[in-house]
Amino acid sequence: MLQPGTVLGGIRIDALLGKGAMGEVYRGLQLSLKRPVAVKRVAEHLLGDEQAVARFAREAQCVARVQSPYVVGVHDFGRFRDAAGDEHLLLVMELVDDGASLRALLAGRRRAALDWRTGTAFILHVAEGLAAAAEFGVVHRDIKPDNIMVTRKGVAKLADFGLARAVDSSAMTMEGAVLGTPLYLSPEACRGLPVDARGDLYSLGCTWFHLLAGGPPFQASTTVALLRAHLDDPPPPLRKLAPEVPEAVAALVMRLLAKDPGRRLPSAQALVEALHGLAAQGLVIPRTAPEVFGDEPATTATHLAPAIGAGTAQTIASGGVVPSGSGAATVPTVLAAT
Repeated sequence: MLQPGTVLGGIRIDALLGKGAMGEVYRGLQLSLKRPVAVKRVAEHLLGDEQAVARFAREAQCVARVQSPYVVGVHDFGRFRDAAGDEHLLLVMELVDDGASLRALLAGRRRAALDWRTGTAFILHVAEGLAAAAEFGVVHRDIKPDNIMVTRKGVAKLADFGLARAVDSSAMTMEGAVLGTPLYLSPEACRGLPVDARGDLYSLGCTWFHLLAGGPPFQASTTVALLRAHLDDPPPPLRKLAPEVPEAVAALVMRLLAKDPGRRLPSAQALVEALHGLAAQGLVIPRTAPEVFGDEPATTATHLAPAIGAGTAQTIASGGVVPSGSGAATVPTVLAAT
């Protein structure tokens, strides 16, 4: 743990924001610019773990390439020594102060669902962030409410690119392994197949459904059952759960939840264009949604940098991949919770 007042690479550590299996996240100050920052630090016992360090470096490299107001930015990355000579691996990121993750916002509200305009505004922001990432061939692979942060001005920002990869970096995908978070996992990811931008759109569709209906489209008591639902079960009709959602909006959500990637929209940019096209039908989506912090404030809306390893992705062994229509399934083995 870093103590407040510690200076590393020109960054003063001010306070601990959160911690998880892979390390901690701190509030800090970039002294040269007097800029508040979020500082991710890899746990000391993982500094010799090549896989953990590679994932950390991959997150820094992916985010550094993407310039978008809808992606949490990265300012610096590297190994830094403190006054005692001890080495620390740090990722210095944008701190969106006084905001919250979508997960925290939903948990802190009296009503589980968001107004369809508010929820759709956030999905539009994330789609624009994904479209910017796609320009560099970056696939996120872990879209979920925990990894979507909302500022006090009502702007959503995509965070935690720890599972991201460039689409041509096939070596980054373990053959037959499942990467992502099961509640929001695409069918192709459930099978351990390569995931492209359409897999991100499926996960975004699950998140969109969650925002509008008050819960994800598929829920189960075991991971095996959840994977099977993504593979085989039709999603519940959104408008039966949230009848106030316009048909055109519900149709877009359901299209993103198609089992066959070829039946989804082809790209995040296509989703951005489809959402802007709703205006022609009289369905205007606000550019920001600050009211989400208004009359139903989130009780945990305190900071905006997700802690390393704090309930994010699971990596499930190939033995846990459930083929469509299979019989008895092997209980998945969790390789890493990061």
